[in-house]
Amino acid sequence: MEGFFTRKETESVSRPDGKIYSCTSCGLGKGSCNPKMKPSGNFRKGILNIGSMNSELDDKKGIQWQGSSGRLLQQAYEKLGIDLFEDCLNINAINCYSEDISKKASYQIACCRKSIFKLINEHHPDVIVLFGTYAIESVIGHRWKKDLGDINKWRGWAIPDKDLKAWICPVFNPSDMDSAKPEIMTIWKQDLENAISHCGKPLPKYIEPNITILDDLSELENITSDTIAFDYETTGLKPHAKGHRIICASVATSPNDVFVFM
Repeated sequence: MEGFFTRKETESVSRPDGKIYSCTSCGLGKGSCNPKMKPSGNFRKGILNIGSMNSELDDKKGIQWQGSSGRLLQQAYEKLGIDLFEDCLNINAINCYSEDISKKASYQIACCRKSIFKLINEHHPDVIVLFGTYAIESVIGHRWKKDLGDINKWRGWAIPDKDLKAWICPVFNPSDMDSAKPEIMTIWKQDLENAISHCGKPLPKYIEPNITILDDLSELENITSDTIAFDYETTGLKPHAKGHRIICASVATSPNDVFVFM
């Protein structure tokens, strides 16, 4: 018998894959001194720092960045004119402390994600600094359909996120800098400087291009432009290989005008 609703129509927003993502199902809070640790900082310059997880010292004191890695971050920010707790808001991808978290990290990150996005939507940060792979998975992982990779794939970028209306800036985790080589430390500081430079910088405006679908390629004869760009879509990385082909192509005569043909 046919049902009244499709699977998509009855799919839970909070449980799209059928799993329960909640503090109760996660269970980390039972062993924490300060479970579900609240964000800290006065957020004067619109910077949201998202770390990986609370350290044991963070958990005891009830505030983020209390260990050696936190002091390192404070010092690096001070040299850039940023006060970690006055100018920023601070939270972690996993907000309860545990001695052994690695085996279930992805699940625990997913359980905390709702609170992370609630914080972003309430405070509207200009810049979101993602410290390490856990933070990247928290903010980007569920929206990225390809292999997410690790911090080395993402660090150094300043990504204009249209959904969150903020610059997303992944950098190395301060906890990895304690014993880092001098050149890695230099890269980390440069990435922090790049992230901070985007405070107050407007996101680029996306302009929907004028797309003309051509049935007759002779129409291209009347197009004049000093510079053109072209692209094509294929059924595989090697369209000349057996079993593959080019499906369609496009020619752009300006950033706002493109012509598409089969």
